[in-house]
Amino acid sequence: MTRHSPEFRDWWSRHDVSGTPAGRKVIRHPEAGTLIMEHLTFQVYDDPDLKSPLYRPLPEQDTVEKINKLLQQRKG
Repeated sequence: MTRHSPEFRDWWSRHDVSGTPAGRKVIRHPEAGTLIMEHLTFQVYDDPDLKSPLYRPLPEQDTVEKINKLLQQRKG
């Protein structure tokens, strides 16, 4: 894209391109299968490079039950 878009080239050099701070994520786990998560990224005000993502399992695709089962297996 940097070859074909002067705007993108300018944005990319300034690192103005960033990720999404919130949304949904589909994870394909090798044992549990499809997991649907909601994610939110917290950013430290004084240090914008410091970020902490939070993932919350959603009830879709039995995600909560699958995660609980994985945690129980790990304790086993």
